[in-house]
Amino acid sequence: MGRDRFKIFDTSFPYHITCTIRDWYSLFMNTDIVDIIYSSLKFLQNEDLLIYAYIIMENHLHLIAKSETLQTQIQRFKSYTATEILVYLKNFSHPQLLHNFKYINKITHSKHKLWEEGFHLKMIENVDIMAEKVKYIHENPVRRGYIDNPADWRYSSARNYEGQSGLLDVITDW
Repeated sequence: MGRDRFKIFDTSFPYHITCTIRDWYSLFMNTDIVDIIYSSLKFLQNEDLLIYAYIIMENHLHLIAKSETLQTQIQRFKSYTATEILVYLKNFSHPQLLHNFKYINKITHSKHKLWEEGFHLKMIENVDIMAEKVKYIHENPVRRGYIDNPADWRYSSARNYEGQSGLLDVITDW
């Protein structure tokens, strides 16, 4: 059995997915690190990942996505981004952050652990749940007091839902 707490059983539905940086470190305040997240998501979109909504906060991200191989796609996303972010931290002299992510995993023999174990997800079975989750995602920085209008958050699909171009293409018709 895998290490993920939640499993995807029906790939015909999109899922609300939450991935969190270990110990809630605010890595995504760095635009170079956020670019790693975006490049990985764009790559997966070119495969078969459909993205309906997303937001990248300072230490976690929410994503509404669908794929025949969603569980594998998210695992690949986390593995790739962890490797690239740790390389970035090493190359740009962030020894304290690297030390904070020091971790010896006896199964994988990895030296660092960037993401919290697994990922939280909820299947979106109808348009009412989709609307609720999209609103929840887009209002995340508003609830935290960072901004007043969800479309003002650069790292979000809220702009797409207001007819503006966003940093990622998303499916807004569901």
